[in-house]
Amino acid sequence: GPNKLMYVSNNVPPSTPASLAMDVPSNVDNRGLVQTHPNNWAPRAGLAYQLSRNTVIRAGGGVFYGDSNAAGVSSRPEYNPPYRIGYNYTSDNIHPTLTFATGFPTNAVDPTQLVASTTSFNAWDPAMATPVVYHWSFSLEQQVGKFLVDSNYVGTKGTHLSVPYNINADYAGGGTTAARRPFQGLSDISYVDSMGNSEYDALQLRVQRRYSNGASLLVSYTWSKSIDLGSGSLVGDLAIRNRDDVSWERASSSSSVPQRLVMSYTYALPFGQRQRFKMRNRVLAGVVSDWQLNGITTIRGGHPFTPVLNVSSANTGQARPNWNPYMGSPGFEPSINDWFDMAAFTTPTQYNYGNSGRDILYSPGAINFDASVFKRYSVSKLGEAGEV
Repeated sequence: GPNKLMYVSNNVPPSTPASLAMDVPSNVDNRGLVQTHPNNWAPRAGLAYQLSRNTVIRAGGGVFYGDSNAAGVSSRPEYNPPYRIGYNYTSDNIHPTLTFATGFPTNAVDPTQLVASTTSFNAWDPAMATPVVYHWSFSLEQQVGKFLVDSNYVGTKGTHLSVPYNINADYAGGGTTAARRPFQGLSDISYVDSMGNSEYDALQLRVQRRYSNGASLLVSYTWSKSIDLGSGSLVGDLAIRNRDDVSWERASSSSSVPQRLVMSYTYALPFGQRQRFKMRNRVLAGVVSDWQLNGITTIRGGHPFTPVLNVSSANTGQARPNWNPYMGSPGFEPSINDWFDMAAFTTPTQYNYGNSGRDILYSPGAINFDASVFKRYSVSKLGEAGEV
C-alpha cells in the first residue's frame, strides 16, 4: 500500500525502518517499481472519399499511448528517503515551529535519522495503467466558387491518465493535522494514480480563399467542450477537497475555451510591377508599389476558474465556498468590478467542505488584433525574380 516503501531490486537502505519497507511484488518491475505493459496495441485508420467534383469527405481514428504525465524524477517512487528527504514542519501563524534564531533541527539533513512523521514521501499505484487516448474525426469539405469550406467534428477520449494528489491529506475537522491523517505516523504522501480521464468534443468550421487577385482569407471557428479530472501535472490545477473522493474535481478543463474565432487575411495593393496598375515613374513606383497589408483577428471566450475563499472552513487548507445559484442577485449582470455574483456564494459551516466545484466560473473573453505591412523591393542583382 501507499504506507510502505519499495526500493530498486529490494536494496533497502539501512537507515529505512523495517516497518516502512516491503519487497517488490513479483508482478512489479524491479527497477521502475511499477507494472509494465508490453502489449499495448495502437491501431489507426483513415478514409478519404470524393463524393463529387467539389465535395470530399474524410474520416479517421486512432489509439495513442503515452507516459505518465509530467512524471519527472522528483515525483517517482525511486525519489524517496534516504536518496531524497523532504521534511514538513507544521506550525500556525502565531506559534512557529522553526525560527531563524533556532534554525533547523540537527537531523534535518541527516539521511540516517529518518523521522516518518515529518518526512514527505512519493508513492505510485503499482498497478499503474498506461495512459491511452482515443481520437476520431469526420469532415466534409466543399468547394464553393473561390472558397473552400470545411466542417469537421473532432472527438478525443483519454483514460488511465495520471492524477497526482496527497493521499495522506488530513480530513476536515478540528485538532492537529497529524491526528486527522488517514495513515497515522506519516506526513504528506504524493500519490500518483491512473484514475484520470478526459473528454473533448468540437465542431470546427473553416472557410478559406486561397491567394488570388492580391487577396487571401482564412476564417476558423471552433465550438468545443473539454472535461477532465485535472488538466495534468504541468497545469497543477487539481486542488483536492477530499482525498476519499477525488472524482469531485471532474469538471471543465482549465484550458478549455468553448468558442474561438480566428480570421487571417492579406491584401496586396494593386500597384506594382506584377500588379494591375503599373507605375511608370520610378520615384512614384518606389513609394506606392508592392505594398501588402496583413492581419489576424482572434475573438475567444474566457477560461474557467475555481472560486476560493481566503479561509479554509474545513481546516485542511482547501478553501471552497458553498454555491447556490438560486440565492444570487436577481437580474445580475457581469461587470468589470463584479464579474460573478458574489451573493450566490457563502462560507461553509466550520469543519465542512464547500460544495463549489472546480472551474465552475468563466473569466472574460478577449479580442486581439495583429496587423503588419510588407513592402517588396526588386533587386536586379538577385536575378529576374529577386526581391527583398
